[in-house]
Amino acid sequence: MDYVRGFGRDLDQHLRLNLDLTGTSAQRQSESYFAQPRAIVAQRESLTAKLARLDEADRELTRFERQNWTSS
Repeated sequence: MDYVRGFGRDLDQHLRLNLDLTGTSAQRQSESYFAQPRAIVAQRESLTAKLARLDEADRELTRFERQNWTSS
């Protein structure tokens, strides 16, 4: 267990020093670590738009069912 704690301390210091998370370019550097390829971003946007259309269709079907159920 001491090895793991020691490794964690060394790793933390190494990451802070070498990932430039506190320097003047920290914002840009952090964004680059989390940046995703354009294809993934485009696919996510496409799927999000499809989900919105499906949600709207579901709401319309629910309204239709309620109207027909109450008018029967």
